[in-house]
Amino acid sequence: MGPSGTEPQPQEGIWTEASSTKFYQAILALSQKLQSKSPESPKDYRSTLCNRTDESAYALSYEEELHLADHFAFLAHAVPDDPAYSRLFTEVVKLSQMRIYRRLRTSQSKGSSHISVKAPVHAKVAENLTGIWSQTPQSLPDITNLRTDLLSLNTALVAVDSGSSDNQIELLKAAILKSHMVGNRGESKSLAARLEHLGFNKSKCQRREVQEIDKLSKYWQICIDLIRLSRQPQTRPLCKNLTLEVCVAPPRTMPIGSTERCSVHGEVQLILFYERYPKAPPPRAIGSSKAACLLCDLFVGYHGRYGLSHSHMKPYSRWTIPECRWATDSQREGLRGIVDAMTTKLRSYQQKGQQAFYHHVPFAESRAHVLLL
Repeated sequence: MGPSGTEPQPQEGIWTEASSTKFYQAILALSQKLQSKSPESPKDYRSTLCNRTDESAYALSYEEELHLADHFAFLAHAVPDDPAYSRLFTEVVKLSQMRIYRRLRTSQSKGSSHISVKAPVHAKVAENLTGIWSQTPQSLPDITNLRTDLLSLNTALVAVDSGSSDNQIELLKAAILKSHMVGNRGESKSLAARLEHLGFNKSKCQRREVQEIDKLSKYWQICIDLIRLSRQPQTRPLCKNLTLEVCVAPPRTMPIGSTERCSVHGEVQLILFYERYPKAPPPRAIGSSKAACLLCDLFVGYHGRYGLSHSHMKPYSRWTIPECRWATDSQREGLRGIVDAMTTKLRSYQQKGQQAFYHHVPFAESRAHVLLL
C-alpha cells in the first residue's frame, strides 16, 4: 500500500498507444512490400571492428568475446588424445544430442514430426555434394580431396542414422570430427568457404546441407576454443566456476497495431537482461546461434552498446519489446527513443524502389561463425 493507503500505481511501460500503432503499421507495410526480399543485404559484423572503450578492463579481445558468446548461444539450443578435449567433447555432444539429431534429420530424432518428411542430411549430401567434379584440370586434385572428405563424412552420417542407441555418442563425435575436417582444409574455415575457394557458385555454397555440416563442425570447434582459453594464463580465471543465468522469455503478446501475437527475440532478451542487471565491466557482445533479423539488427544498432556477428536483415513482423515496467525513467525514455528511431527507419525503407531491395537468400538465417584471428 502507498503512504496514503492507496495501491501504488504501476510503472509506465515502453510502448504508448501511438508508438505501438506507428511501429506495427510500419513493419507490416514494409513486410507486405518486401515479400521475400530484405531492405538491405546481410551484414557480416565479424569483418568490422567495434568502437572499443576501456579495453584494459577485459581479459578477452572483443573478437574472442563475440566468438565465445556465439558458442554459448549455440550450445544453449541444445579427437586429439588429450583427455581434456575428450571429456569436454563428450559433454558437449551429450548436451546437444537431440538438437544434433534434428539438424541431421535422422531416424534417431524423437518427437519432431515436422521434419520427418524431409530427407536426412546424409541423403542430401550424397545427392548434391559427393558427386561434384571439377570443370578445370587445375583444380582436379583439390576437388578429388574434397570428394574423398565428403564421402568419408557421409559414411559417418549414415552410421549415426542407422547405428544402435548404445553407441550414439561415439558415432555423433565421429560425424562431428569428419564435418570439421571437411571444412578446415588449408585456409578454409568452413565447407562453404572451401567450396567458394574452389570456384563453385553461390547456390552450391549456400545449400542447406552445407550450412548444416558447418554447424555440425562447430560442436568440435567449441571444444578447441574453450580448451585454448582455459590454458591461456590471462583467460584461465574466466573458465573456472562457470555459472548459468537463465533469461526467462516473456510471454507472447498482441501489441496495439499488430495483427499477430509477437515474441521477444533472444538478442532483445539479453540486452534487456543486462539493462536490468548491469555487470561491471559490461559485456560487449550478444551471442546468437543464428544471424539476427532486421528488427534485432536495428534495435542492437540504435542501442549502441553491443555487437553482433551477423544479420540476415529479413523483417519479421511478429517481433516486439516487452513493456519493461522495471525500467528507470532514463531507461524507459532511451528504449522509447529506440522504438521511434526504428519506426522512422522502417518508413524510410518503404520509400525505396523495388530494385533497391535485396533478394533474401534461403537459409541466410543459419550461419556457422568462425573466428579469424
